[in-house]
Amino acid sequence: MRTFEWGELGLIILSSGVLWLLTPDLAWTLSYGTLLCYAAGLILGQGLIRDLSLILKRRIKGEAKAEGARLKCLCAESSLGILVILLGCTMLFLGIEKSVSLSQWALTGTVFGIMILGFLIKDYVVIVRKEKDHQNLIIW
Repeated sequence: MRTFEWGELGLIILSSGVLWLLTPDLAWTLSYGTLLCYAAGLILGQGLIRDLSLILKRRIKGEAKAEGARLKCLCAESSLGILVILLGCTMLFLGIEKSVSLSQWALTGTVFGIMILGFLIKDYVVIVRKEKDHQNLIIW
């Protein structure tokens, strides 16, 4: 792992610890749709902060942007974030009122888990393309 990645893991642990310290008597009840939207916002925000910090790091070092492969794809974080926001909004618009209660530990664990998931999928992309006779594709 690169130094930058170790720094990100350190920030995930640090921010989870700060969240735990700031919410000692938390008893937060919210709908599943709202929770999904917040979770998606967290994973999208984490990806945005990572991308901006990589751009800043490159500019500080005076490095040019590396020429990458030309693909029509979307990063896995953005794909997951958009999907979860759509799911959460759909639940809210349909009036699904099922709720969840979060304690200090539950909120901290959820945030930590979402941020670790974002860290793990940061280097993956989703490629969508038209493929005739796709039933004959070998996936792996």
